[in-house]
Amino acid sequence: MPHYSQEFKEKLIREMMSPAGRRVSEIHRDTGISENTLYSWKNKYG
Repeated sequence: MPHYSQEFKEKLIREMMSPAGRRVSEIHRDTGISENTLYSWKNKYG
């Protein structure tokens, strides 16, 4: 399982939470990170 830096996680969370935010499915498609992982990061760090 790959490890991602805190900065990388925070960048993706900011993208998800911005007013014109990207959808989790978009980020998943672009990065290959599972949607469950992205939602987990959002709940933990967002």
